[in-house]
Amino acid sequence: MNDCITTEKGPSFSRSPLTTDFADLTDAGWESVGNTDVTSFGPSVKSGAKSVFGAVLAAAILLLPRPAAADWALYASSYGNNKIIKYDTNGVATVFATNGVNGILNQPNGLVFDDLGNLYVANNGNNTIEKYDPQGNGTLFASSAGSNPNGLAFDSLNHLFVANYVGNSLFRITNALGQGSVFASGSAVLSDPQGLAFDSAGNLWVANPYGGWIEKFDPQGNGTKVYSANLQGVSCLAFDAVGNLYASGGNVVAKFDTQGNRTTFASGFSSAVGLAFDSTGNLYVADYGTYVIKKVTPQGAVTTFAGGVNSGLRTPTFIAIRETRYQDTWFKAAAGGGTSTNAEFTLNGTTGQLDASPAMTGGPYGLVGGFWARVSVVPTPGAPALTITVTTTNTALVSWPSPSTGWTLQQNSDLTTSNWVASPAPTDNGTMKYVIVNPPTGNLFFRLKQP
Repeated sequence: MNDCITTEKGPSFSRSPLTTDFADLTDAGWESVGNTDVTSFGPSVKSGAKSVFGAVLAAAILLLPRPAAADWALYASSYGNNKIIKYDTNGVATVFATNGVNGILNQPNGLVFDDLGNLYVANNGNNTIEKYDPQGNGTLFASSAGSNPNGLAFDSLNHLFVANYVGNSLFRITNALGQGSVFASGSAVLSDPQGLAFDSAGNLWVANPYGGWIEKFDPQGNGTKVYSANLQGVSCLAFDAVGNLYASGGNVVAKFDTQGNRTTFASGFSSAVGLAFDSTGNLYVADYGTYVIKKVTPQGAVTTFAGGVNSGLRTPTFIAIRETRYQDTWFKAAAGGGTSTNAEFTLNGTTGQLDASPAMTGGPYGLVGGFWARVSVVPTPGAPALTITVTTTNTALVSWPSPSTGWTLQQNSDLTTSNWVASPAPTDNGTMKYVIVNPPTGNLFFRLKQP
């Protein structure tokens, strides 16, 4: 049995601005009212105007309270029956992938998402990597990923790293054809490697269960033993938002703070393996021996989230979380109003100033052309919470708590691409890090990312 971890890699896609699926998207409010989380500048027209669609005579502000995740999902490698099981927020299971039905699964282990929502699966049984699009269509990504591939992790350059359990090596895939080369190898630094996790500085941390230590590799591939005391059987690794490292193994999950101090974070597992954080700081743990997924709150309280002997989940190993599609409820401020569902932005009510005529109403795409500026935030599991508030000068304040080391603010104007670029350097006042953003033309998305 080979097992381990992963967490989500970032946003998925949207088909056109303001109208369709915004995977991993939390919208953020231009004008701050309560839990406001969405920024939109809309059309404004004077009484008697012939059309409000696309007309921009003055800035009208529409406010949306913080949307709730409508389609959060956890994915688990069901090693024992060659399936990938998908769970909603209530732990209700559906089969996302089955061997021979929608892709090839042969003792699936490592899971990781890329920036566009594709899921990569390490097939321990046939030494391949399978790639699934968000709709669940599987294709072969890498035909030779080493010997008994386990843990998977992307670096900031979108290179895919693979832990080779039997070969005592790390393989780095550097292109879309699944091709790459050995990044590190040898029993001096690797001993049946399984779980992989990148820290905020771009170092790769590797769980070595047979040797009983955690190895840290710098971006050049130089390895250092970091933790080795009482770690026999260490399986999987994950970092939280402030840089603490969590390691599963046996019946416990250990926590190492940023100073290297070790404590037991959670216990009582049969065989703790896969780890994944959600965006609110809850840690999920695959318990291989009891066929369940456990949920651990930030305070360390453990409950059963999903699974069980008769659930269809068999010897779960790696897990990954993806938070997709949000439902927004609109309310009227200076102008505008109505409701939207499933991020499709079906419009009810009137957009524009109160004396606008005619009104824009109805239709799942009623806001096409209706807004000319929008600022939104994309949550990254384990990252500090990003918020956007309006300033007195009608600009947006994009902020997150300080201190929070190792996180870089990135921005993108189109979620159909992975063209995330670094935002301007933030100001740090000791309690908050922030940047000031002028109203964009079109969409502008922000996220926090570890280098």
